[in-house]
Amino acid sequence: MIAGTLAWLAGMVALQFAAELPSQLWLWLSPLVAIGILVAAPFRWLAIALLGAHWTLSIALPDHLETEDLTVVGKVVGVPEHTSGRLRFLYHVEQLHHEGTRYPSPGVIRLSWYGKREPLAARQEWQLVVRLKAPRGFSNPGGFDYEGWLYRSEIRATGYVRNHPDNQRLDSQNWLPHVDTLRESLIERQRAALKENPFAGLIRALTLGDRSGVTSLQWQVLRQTGTSHLLAISGLHIGILAGLAFVVARVTWSCFPALLLRIPAQRVAGGAALVSSIAYAGLAGFSLPTQRALIMVAVFMLGTVFHRTQRPARSFAIALLLVTAYDPKAVLSPGFWLSFGAVAILLLSGGGSCRDGGDGSASSG
Repeated sequence: MIAGTLAWLAGMVALQFAAELPSQLWLWLSPLVAIGILVAAPFRWLAIALLGAHWTLSIALPDHLETEDLTVVGKVVGVPEHTSGRLRFLYHVEQLHHEGTRYPSPGVIRLSWYGKREPLAARQEWQLVVRLKAPRGFSNPGGFDYEGWLYRSEIRATGYVRNHPDNQRLDSQNWLPHVDTLRESLIERQRAALKENPFAGLIRALTLGDRSGVTSLQWQVLRQTGTSHLLAISGLHIGILAGLAFVVARVTWSCFPALLLRIPAQRVAGGAALVSSIAYAGLAGFSLPTQRALIMVAVFMLGTVFHRTQRPARSFAIALLLVTAYDPKAVLSPGFWLSFGAVAILLLSGGGSCRDGGDGSASSG
């Protein structure tokens, strides 16, 4: 299990750090070649590595569509950020047209709408005329890698909305509630309650993952003190909440002997930790770091809920496999290596002797 997971990871890392993507022929041949040599034991790890590399290939914006007026149809993703004179938001493209020709959707793009005064809400469906470009950033050593951040965030293109009469909101029936709508409502309520509180932006960032209200002076203080990473809700926050929910639920359930005869406190505590983690990740917008942390917590807590005893090293391998399968670009994030590296060191230092697969300490990474 561990060797296969490491081979899978090696294939992903090899492709992610390549100077350029292979040709489209590789997209179809790699799984066939991998399946062909998978039956041969000496080449089994090579086959798994090929499957891992194949998993990372994706669609990007065609080069000839850059700087052209494009008509797109899609939905607003997440909560839009309102700044002076500009509205910035994520937008999932469902249809893309140019001069009567329809092109494959690039997926999620990041748009700015200058001079937009009307409200734009989460989950609204819009037809827009936009100009897009492939993700780009500065190559300053030591500076923020904007292009890398866009790539890791699954944002395929950036651009802005053109002032055009074809821009219109489309009628869409959203019968089911969505987490983005709930987050937007909570953000507005929190904004109204805190009003002019100077720490309102920090509170929203820590509780709801909305960092648009953090002032430039506060960002400067956070960078100078090396604490800016605390505003990115990820494994640390999810792990703390999961551990707290686990302890509280276990102690509370143990106070009722009649309930203990029906369901052990350990299983209830694992379920409470998992539910609390899902709820908090949803309020934080299900960002990629939160999703990775949630997968790690789920692997360990589900073992407790279903009373499946297995070696911590195996749980670690399962979590690593699921995280990279769900988000192949996670291997480009320093947080990914720090999280799994810290858990690996803990397992190695403990000798892997712990047999309680539901131990919450390993999930806090």
